[in-house]
Amino acid sequence: MKTIPVGLIIVLLISLVLPSTLPAADYAGTIRVFMVEPVSRWADGNGDAYGFGLLDFALEQAVEIKEYEAWEQTVVFNPAASGFTVSPSNIMAQAVLFNVDSVETDAFPPYGNLFQAHYVDAAAQARPGQVGMNSTALGFTHTAWVEQSGSGG
Repeated sequence: MKTIPVGLIIVLLISLVLPSTLPAADYAGTIRVFMVEPVSRWADGNGDAYGFGLLDFALEQAVEIKEYEAWEQTVVFNPAASGFTVSPSNIMAQAVLFNVDSVETDAFPPYGNLFQAHYVDAAAQARPGQVGMNSTALGFTHTAWVEQSGSGG
């Protein structure tokens, strides 16, 4: 299996846009960009690879978007800095926008394992050289794009 050199840098461009079909309003939330391996290096008790094993977060940040504006962020992720060498065909960025408001819910009803959940307002994923975006329909709040590129060093 070909591996990416230790000096690999993965550049992510993340954009969030408020659709014009919604009433004007500011938005607050948290964006997390998960760097995952679609076929994980880790296996379950049967020896089967987990799907989308988390390597690290490329970004975890509060975002505020003013009405009629967009939010953009360029993120550089170096797998070696997190202790990993990765295959270019087995790395993916998953950008997820979580709502700032929380809702108390039960992790395992009816046993009372309560926690504060934050709903996902938008999500997108991409592999190196791809652009990923979520599809929105009337009633959805935001559109998210994530573009990933790689560079050996």
